[in-house]
Amino acid sequence: MATTNSSAVLPERMRPILENCLLIWLDADFDELKNDYKQSMQQLRNVIATIITFTDADQCVDYLSDIKDEKVLMIVSYSKALSSYERSLEIKKIALPPNHPNLAASYNNIGLVYDNMGEYSKALSSYERSLEIRKIALPPNHPDLATSYNNIGMVYDEMGEYSKALSSYERSLEIRKIALTPNHPDFAQSYSNIGSVYDNMGEYSKALSLYERSLEIDKKAVPPNHPDLASSYNNIAVVCNNMGEYSKALQYYEKAQEIWKKSLPSNHPHIALVKNNIADNSQIIDDEQEDENLSDHNNDSSLSKINMTYIKASGTDGAKEHT
Repeated sequence: MATTNSSAVLPERMRPILENCLLIWLDADFDELKNDYKQSMQQLRNVIATIITFTDADQCVDYLSDIKDEKVLMIVSYSKALSSYERSLEIKKIALPPNHPNLAASYNNIGLVYDNMGEYSKALSSYERSLEIRKIALPPNHPDLATSYNNIGMVYDEMGEYSKALSSYERSLEIRKIALTPNHPDFAQSYSNIGSVYDNMGEYSKALSLYERSLEIDKKAVPPNHPDLASSYNNIAVVCNNMGEYSKALQYYEKAQEIWKKSLPSNHPHIALVKNNIADNSQIIDDEQEDENLSDHNNDSSLSKINMTYIKASGTDGAKEHT
C-alpha cells in the first residue's frame, strides 16, 4: 500500500502480474491534467489494468464497502480521507445526542478507512465504538447491529484471529435470522464469510457446506447473471481446489467465469483471476491424467513396482466474497 500527498509515490519495481489487481487512488487534490498526476497515471497504466480515482472520501468508502475479497492496491492521502470523516464526527458530536445512530455511522466509516489501510487495530476500535452506540440506540435485533458484528468479524478474519472472527460472524448471522426474510442476500454474505474462516482454518468440509448454502440463497435472491452468484461459484471452486478435487473445482470456476464475463467489464480483476485459476486447474488435471496413463502403461509391461510421487499444487487464491 502506498501513500501520497500532492503526487503519487510509486514502488521502485512494479511487476506485470499487477494487471490482476484493482488500483484505487484517493486524493482530494487529484487532477490528471496536472503534470505530476498525469505522469503517474501513465506509468501506472503500463502495469495495472484497472485504476479508479476518487477525490471524495465518502464515495471511495462506499465503493470499497462493496468490494469482495480481491486484490486491491491503494494510493491514498489517508490524512485527508480520515480528516473528512473526523470533521464530520466532531460536528455530529456537537449537534447530536451522545448515542445517536449517526455517530455510529461515522465511527463505522472511519473503521472502513482504517480497515482498507490495513490498520486493523484502529479499525477494530472504531467498529467496536460504532457497535457500542448501536447497542444503546437501536433495537437488539436491528440489521445495523448485524453489520457491526460482521465488520468486526471481518477485521478479526484479516488478523488471523479465526475464533473471534467466527464468534462475530455467527452473532451477525443470528441477528439476521431474526431481522431479515429467509432468502435475503445478506444471508449469503454471512454464510460465505463463515465459510471463508473455516476455509482459512483448513476445515474444508464445513467451508464447502457453508459456501453451498450461500450459493442456494444467491440463486433465489439475485438475477442469474449477478456477480455475487459468480462469487459463490468461485468460492466453492476454491475450497474444492484446496481439497484436491480439481475436476469439480474446474467446473465451478468455469461457471463463475461465464457469469463474470457477462456482468463485469472485460478488464475486471475477477475475470483475469478466474482465467488463471482455470488454467492452473486444467494443468493439474492434465498432469494427473498423464501420471495415471504412465502408471497403467508400466503395469501392463509387468513392472513389479512403481514408486511415483505426485506433488499437488497448492490452491490458487480465489476472489472470495468478503464484505
